Amino acid sequence: SSEVAACLRAVLRAAPALETLLVLGGELTSTRNRADKTLPRPTDAAGASLELLPPSLQELVLSDLDLAPDDFGIAPSLPALRRLQLGNCGARAANVAAALVRECPKLKDAVVESAPVKRRGAD
Repeated sequence: SSEVAACLRAVLRAAPALETLLVLGGELTSTRNRADKTLPRPTDAAGASLELLPPSLQELVLSDLDLAPDDFGIAPSLPALRRLQLGNCGARAANVAAALVRECPKLKDAVVESAPVKRRGAD
């Protein structure tokens, strides 16, 4: 959605040396209702906000967003990325993860789950 994309762009522009980014989008829903929810896109008419991820990024955790491989640009420049976790990020999440593993030299593996990522410290 445009709100998600605008928020991501603002954060990424304000933190050019960001090392960890955790984005838990969407709404918390029961497993039964999750399939009925439309996940927000991290893009809008202004383009893919994830193209702005800084080269300093080491950890990226995304949840409850509808991701596509081109959301990160044609050749993402994330040389420091070591950890990627995608939870409930749509049907193309595995393709997104595979593309990033190919393009990011320090990223050897990624976690892709159909369930949303739990908030840190949550039970």
